[in-house]
Amino acid sequence: MADIQSIRYLHFVEGWSLKRIAKTFHHSRKTIRKYLSRDDPEGPKYHGGMRSKPKLGPYADVIKGWLAQDEKAPRKQRHTARRIHERLVEELGAQISESSVRRLVRELRPPRQVYVPLHFPSGVQSQVDWGEDQVIWNNQARTVQVFYIRLAASGAAFAMAFLHQNEESFLEGHVRGLDFLGGVTQQMLYDNTKTALKRFAGRHERELQADFARLVAHYVFKPVFANPYAGNEKGLVENLVRWGHRHLFTPVPRVSNLAELNQLLLHRCLLRRKLKNNKSTVGEMWDEEHTQLLALPTVPFPAYRQHIARVDKLLLMRCEGAKYSAPPELVGTNVYLRTYWDRVEVLHGTRVAACHPRKENGEFSLLLEHYLPVLQRKPGAVRHAAVFQQYPQVSNFRDEFLVQRPGEYRELVSILQLSHDHKLPVFNAALEQAVKLGSYHLGTVVTILGALEGLGDAARGQDDRQPVLRVDRPRLAVYDHLARGAAE
Repeated sequence: MADIQSIRYLHFVEGWSLKRIAKTFHHSRKTIRKYLSRDDPEGPKYHGGMRSKPKLGPYADVIKGWLAQDEKAPRKQRHTARRIHERLVEELGAQISESSVRRLVRELRPPRQVYVPLHFPSGVQSQVDWGEDQVIWNNQARTVQVFYIRLAASGAAFAMAFLHQNEESFLEGHVRGLDFLGGVTQQMLYDNTKTALKRFAGRHERELQADFARLVAHYVFKPVFANPYAGNEKGLVENLVRWGHRHLFTPVPRVSNLAELNQLLLHRCLLRRKLKNNKSTVGEMWDEEHTQLLALPTVPFPAYRQHIARVDKLLLMRCEGAKYSAPPELVGTNVYLRTYWDRVEVLHGTRVAACHPRKENGEFSLLLEHYLPVLQRKPGAVRHAAVFQQYPQVSNFRDEFLVQRPGEYRELVSILQLSHDHKLPVFNAALEQAVKLGSYHLGTVVTILGALEGLGDAARGQDDRQPVLRVDRPRLAVYDHLARGAAE
């Protein structure tokens, strides 16, 4: 096209000859005359008809049939052009190239869908979805599930990481996310996740999970669900998940726990306020949309699921593959378990009888306080009680105690009973100090605990000075003398 314009200009305006133009542009004089004689300055147009497909033609109907069957097949189990070529070669002995099959498949497949751009007024809709990313957790690679909420109008976003995409995490994500965003939109858009839906009640009717229905009633919004396999219907949050891969989890975060990771995600979500969205920043539009959001309820939503469990003779209850201990007075009874995303509460009537950290399938959570009353009646069981596996400092003291004082199970249990009256870190510190002193007596541990509690009270009134604990080694001969006197 540029050559035609130059040729016409040089001949009609500059007066160049046909010979000079042909030599300069490396065209024949015949071609130059054709360009100069055309009223339309565009180049020649060639209208070729449909080219025949001598090798592929006999298989066109077969390919059409396979593509027609694909319309009824699951979306992820349909033919690709490569698979069609493989079948033609393997099943029909066709000698054709894969590129030819690709061109024909492109012609035969229906055109892609077209979509309508959408605009959301402030406060009308937010979109929810899950993502999956990897982190370095205590120097090991681990996959986390990330809960996302995005306000459709402003683009403000919230992200929180969990270990599982279970219902408790789904509920907790809403509680934390809506609190972070400062309110509730009139609608919240979801895909057809099992954490929200119990079943399809009709073509356009869906039955909600009971606990998700509690959440909807608490925050008073309308849940809206996208059509199956229609991720474009919630494209804003789908884009947010992709943004999270690149900005929240790149480079791969190195963390020691979920709390540290979620603090990092919140910080990076706040940095999103600086992003440009048309003529305004996300932060400016978020501030404007905040005035249109529904107010948060004054009472926090309890994000738990409730189960019924029975306490067996080992003081254990089973919940979703994990085992939790219960107080001995509940043995043989049914109790309610409230499972939150990070903890499990044991209810007896309206009273919370115990609280455990949430455990994975096959794991245990045993509390020492539940087994101490049993050990008082059966002190010999202290040697191999499984509960000590979860208390390393107590287990170490027990082992050292039994080496120095074999068979003194009752005094060991009496020492362990002191954990009722002291916080676990203080009790652990007292046992460690007793091991360092090489003294395994009730009186020694009582003395150390008293000193630690006193130092703790004194330290609270000081700045950063760390008091040094000194405990005199007990005079054991005095105890022996008193014991002989009592015997006499």
